[in-house]
Amino acid sequence: MKTTKTAKATASDISRAKELALSGKRLSRDLMIALLNIEENSPEFFQLGEAAREVSVAVTKNRAYLWGAIGMDFSPCAKSCDFCSLGEKWGIASAEDSYKMDSDEVIKRVSDYVNSGVRWIALRTNHFYNHEQLVNLVKDIRSQIPGDYELGLNIGDFDGLYADELYVAGANFAYHALRLREGVDTPFDRAERIATMSAINQSGLYLTHMVEPVGVEHTNEELADLYNIILDHNTRVSGVIARIPVAGTPLGVYPQISEARLAHIVAFTRLASAGIVEDIFALPSSQQAVSFGANVAVLDSGAIPRASNFVKEGWRGITRDDMVSLLHKGGYTTNEIKD
Repeated sequence: MKTTKTAKATASDISRAKELALSGKRLSRDLMIALLNIEENSPEFFQLGEAAREVSVAVTKNRAYLWGAIGMDFSPCAKSCDFCSLGEKWGIASAEDSYKMDSDEVIKRVSDYVNSGVRWIALRTNHFYNHEQLVNLVKDIRSQIPGDYELGLNIGDFDGLYADELYVAGANFAYHALRLREGVDTPFDRAERIATMSAINQSGLYLTHMVEPVGVEHTNEELADLYNIILDHNTRVSGVIARIPVAGTPLGVYPQISEARLAHIVAFTRLASAGIVEDIFALPSSQQAVSFGANVAVLDSGAIPRASNFVKEGWRGITRDDMVSLLHKGGYTTNEIKD
């Protein structure tokens, strides 16, 4: 991880950050970076994790949840982001191996998640998925699967009219991210990504946005600046997604961040959330991330930009019981997750 010249946070800095978090006040950029500069496995590192867990208890009332994602179309994407297995340029997802779930399969997977007590269910598509088909699918899901789960979309850029149409169809949220090094490691325009985030904010949908995809190549300044943008857009669910090295992609040659580094950034997001973000997500989910303030564990299947093939069951074999166990061991209650 690249170092910075900003000072590392002291014990008193961490205490001050915790007090600010508990009072719903945002941290200064310098304090954010100082927290991120703490050395892993130092006394301050563990103090940071403890402070973040204490804030999590206060904010969440010790409640934890599951997030379930469904990648609906495994096919080459012409956008070809440098970290994504689905990029057409990388030849990992070939046209011959393409697979698109039909509505019955998607509905079955949503039903399975609902029956497992998943709170947030995100339908993920490539950038060019047909809008009308997606609206109709959302309507079908809502008509066929009752429950108080929250249904969302992780799709390409869109405007306010489409956001409203998705909301009326039955969607609750949209996952949309200004990725780290957007426009450098991706072909997307930063302004267009931010415009979509604003369109979501102005609709009936709410925004979810993670700090992602975090790799060893990113500076602490980049992480802090992105999280300020996330907070500026009233993101309701946030957290961290590690960049998973996929062989054959340009960034696949660089290692994944450590579990400790992921937990470190989770703790930073928890303290920096200023009463805006209640629920913090970590991918890959881990016991250390949970102990450092994450209260959302993740299930994923289907077309996944971190996987080189269509994932029929859970990504990396991760099950619902695995994630519930993580949360319970971390001291959370999962009263909205069926046990």
